[in-house]
Amino acid sequence: MKLNGLKFAAKAKDFENKEQLKKNLDTLLKKPLKALLDPAVKEKFTFCYEVDYFGQGEGFMSIGKTVEIQKMYKAKRSKGLGHEGKIDKKKVAYGECWLNDAGVVAFNPLGGKIKQMQLKSVIKSIKLLKMKIGVNFEVVKGAPLPEAPAETVAEIPADNDTADSLADGGDAAEGLKSLSERIFKAFAPLQKQFDREVADKVVADLKSWMSTYKGSEDAVKAAHKDIGAKVQKVGGYLKKAIQVDNTIDKVIDPLFRSIDQFNNLADHSNEKGQQLKEAIEKGFNDASKMAANIKDLELVEVLKDYVKVLKD
Repeated sequence: MKLNGLKFAAKAKDFENKEQLKKNLDTLLKKPLKALLDPAVKEKFTFCYEVDYFGQGEGFMSIGKTVEIQKMYKAKRSKGLGHEGKIDKKKVAYGECWLNDAGVVAFNPLGGKIKQMQLKSVIKSIKLLKMKIGVNFEVVKGAPLPEAPAETVAEIPADNDTADSLADGGDAAEGLKSLSERIFKAFAPLQKQFDREVADKVVADLKSWMSTYKGSEDAVKAAHKDIGAKVQKVGGYLKKAIQVDNTIDKVIDPLFRSIDQFNNLADHSNEKGQQLKEAIEKGFNDASKMAANIKDLELVEVLKDYVKVLKD
C-alpha cells in the first residue's frame, strides 16, 4: 500500500465552515488512519494539528496527503496567521507520523510546537482517533522510519536518516559524495522558493557533511576540497535565510497586539487610529520585503492580503 495515494480529502476552503469540517473529520481520517495503523505500511504520513481549533478542548488533526492544508499550516497558521485573524501559533504544528516497530504512532513535528498533554487532548477530542490510537502514541524529533521489507524499500523517501546515507556509501569518500549530491539537489529549489522545513533538513545534512569531512583522512579531504567550499557557501546562504525567517516572526508577532488595539478603538479615523494603522501597515510591508528577499513567496502573498484588509 502506498501512502501518497491515501489522501485527507479536504481543502483549505473547508476551514471556512468549522461546524461542517468538525462533522466530517472522522470520515476524512478513516482511510489514511487505517493505512497508518497497518504494520505492513512502513511509510511516513504527513499531519497537521491544532489545539482547541473547534473550541476549548476540541482540537483538529489531519493525517495523510493534503497539499492545500499542509501549505496553509506551513505558510500561515504556524506563523500565527489565520484566515480568521490572529491565532495562537503555539497551539499549531505540522510534520510526519508513522507506526513504529512497537506498534506505537510516532509524531515528529517539523514545524510549530507539540506538547504531549495537548496532543493527548486533541486525540481524545476526535472520536475516531480516541478509539483507534487512544494513548498509544509518542512525540519524537528526528527519529528515523523503521526499516521496511525489501519489496517496499523503493517507496520510502530517500531522506529517512542522514547517518544511513553515509553508511550506504561505504567509506567516507563515497558517503561525502552521496550526501553532497543530496544537499545540492535539495538546495536548488530553495533558491527559487524558501521553505523552512526543507531548509532545516538541508542544514542538518550540511552539519553531517562537515562533521564527516573533518573526521576524514587527508586524501579524502583533498579530493573533496572544492565540494567543501560549495557546501559552506550553501550553509552561509541558508544561515542568513533562516535568520531572516526568525526576524520576520519577531516583526509579525507584536503587529497583532496593535491590530487588537486598532479594532478596539471606537473611532478608527482619529489620530490614534491613524497612527496604529500606519504602524501596522509599515510592519507588514517590512515583513513582506524580508520575505521577498529570501523568496518566501507564499508568505509574501499572505502578508499582502493582511495589508489589503487593513486598507479596506
